[in-house]
Amino acid sequence: IDTGMINIPVYDLDSKRTILKEVRAAESTIKQRLGRLGRTRPGEYYALYDFDVKQKQFPTAQICQSDLLNIEFTLRKSPLKQGLNYLKQYLPDKPSQQAINLTIQELIQFKVLGTDANNQLTNYGKALAKLPDFGSVPMSRCVYAALEDYYCGRDLICISSILSVLNTTTIFKSIPQNFKSPDGDFMTLLNIMNEILLLRESVAPQQFNLKRVCQAKGLTNIEHLIRQALKRYENLEKIFNRSNEYCEKAQIKCGKWEFVAKALLAGYSDNVFISMKDLQDKIHQFMRYNDRRDLAVLDLQSTLTRPISQAPVSLIFARDVRYLSAIRSTAVLSFVGEIKSEWLNFNIQRQIDLNNEEQTYLNTNNKYLTAVSKFSNKINMQLNNLIVSLKGPASVVLNAELHLRQEMITEFTFNLENKNPPNSAKYAN
Repeated sequence: IDTGMINIPVYDLDSKRTILKEVRAAESTIKQRLGRLGRTRPGEYYALYDFDVKQKQFPTAQICQSDLLNIEFTLRKSPLKQGLNYLKQYLPDKPSQQAINLTIQELIQFKVLGTDANNQLTNYGKALAKLPDFGSVPMSRCVYAALEDYYCGRDLICISSILSVLNTTTIFKSIPQNFKSPDGDFMTLLNIMNEILLLRESVAPQQFNLKRVCQAKGLTNIEHLIRQALKRYENLEKIFNRSNEYCEKAQIKCGKWEFVAKALLAGYSDNVFISMKDLQDKIHQFMRYNDRRDLAVLDLQSTLTRPISQAPVSLIFARDVRYLSAIRSTAVLSFVGEIKSEWLNFNIQRQIDLNNEEQTYLNTNNKYLTAVSKFSNKINMQLNNLIVSLKGPASVVLNAELHLRQEMITEFTFNLENKNPPNSAKYAN
């Protein structure tokens, strides 16, 4: 039974996210489905579509429905020194001009490209271009920050190596508890890589047997993934060993989550989420901190997932924010780590919507003025028309918002009175 439709991941330019979208199958896809019929057993083909399949002979080119960020950066740092605006003339299927323009604007926002007429690489962009390809611009930014600012280059190279071979979080089901870190998924993966590399470096190369190591450490179920990650790490190791600039920096490791997290935030600061419980809302949902419309839940396989009876982690960031076709309004956060507010070093603007009663309560009890005296020397605070506006460093804005929300909580106390006759069964119950 063929519905004539297919689900494919499509990058949405407006929301800047990849979603599963149901589209009409191309004629070539329909022919493939027809070809499967009768290969193994007799059968009948039922078409549940009435459109003319010849109207669309082939699937839409992937470059026309993908995120172009890494493609544009790769072209810019290549010997071609040109982006998609130049290359598109040679493509049979061209991405839209809007997609190219938005990609360039995003790279300008990252300070990778300049604002000149040709949008040439900035000094920061040229520095990123010297690094190996890490599969995405955000991860390249993370590794660069680790090498230059946080002295944990080897840690990030290890993390990027294993993340490059993982598309889903099912790996965490097969990881023994002793490897799992309370800091989250990134440190859990780093613990595995550190253990494998420690054993590899303690013996001669010809004596190292990954299969036996995985059996001894309880990692047999993910041996194939570790093997791929190890091969990726070895390739990166060779590249950095040939680099005069990063050879030593790439071998520095600290193993401290604070510095690893700060390096990762250099690339994934847009993926910071705060627990809705801290905002006096739904307990097990998270909200993107720079966009109140984005709600998410933790991936059930994450090491930071907690039982319903326990409070969730307060502040996290994620590598992947996935929007499923069934519940597009709520995202799933995969590969996450817990962070502290003081680790956030970017500026942000937040708004707290109030009702009349809340605004009156803040003003009459001097709670708003107290908050202003406490935080206004660090951030800009304004209360107008039932909206509190907070603008400044994200760490201070977060603390100020949590302080105001806590101040608006009023506790009501009351006594329960038992009106049943004393010494009766009803009184005892």
